[in-house]
Amino acid sequence: MGATMIALGRALRAIADAARERLGVAGIAGVALLAAALASLGYAPALQREAEALDAQADRTRGQLVQLGRDLAREPDSAQQLARFRAWFPPSDRAAADLRALFAAAARHGVELPRGEYALARDEDTGGISRLEVVLPVKERYGPLKAFVGEVLNSAPHASVSELRIERPAAAASGPLETRVRLTYFYRET
Repeated sequence: MGATMIALGRALRAIADAARERLGVAGIAGVALLAAALASLGYAPALQREAEALDAQADRTRGQLVQLGRDLAREPDSAQQLARFRAWFPPSDRAAADLRALFAAAARHGVELPRGEYALARDEDTGGISRLEVVLPVKERYGPLKAFVGEVLNSAPHASVSELRIERPAAAASGPLETRVRLTYFYRET
């Protein structure tokens, strides 16, 4: 195989030397320019199609920008924004269903809720948003407690953790944690 490559190299060199003798350096340059011109003629239609596609895409983007400008010019006033914000929250009569879901999540994760404090607060300056404060003292290991709180928050996007205090009693280094969980549910007043 090596001898074949050497022979091929010699043959190509002989052809190049013969072309240089017949055409000269200027002739070889002319042939190279002619080959480049022919190659560009074959490539020109593809470039033209690509340029047309880019122009069409630029026109679509320009149209989208114009529409966005129109939409921004019609931005709702603050009363409309407040009404849209309030509409995101569930009505206050959903509180009982949320508490049932909270107790079901606790049961699924083995978290005992022996007692709790529940308070519904309505502030006049919140724009019609009320909140249900739920305070739960819990004695449980970290894993089930984390799963319980995570499920509650995932099932009720209008809820938040207002306080989470975890204490490990010195006598029970590997036992349950003494925890205080304060959840706040937000509702729109109906």
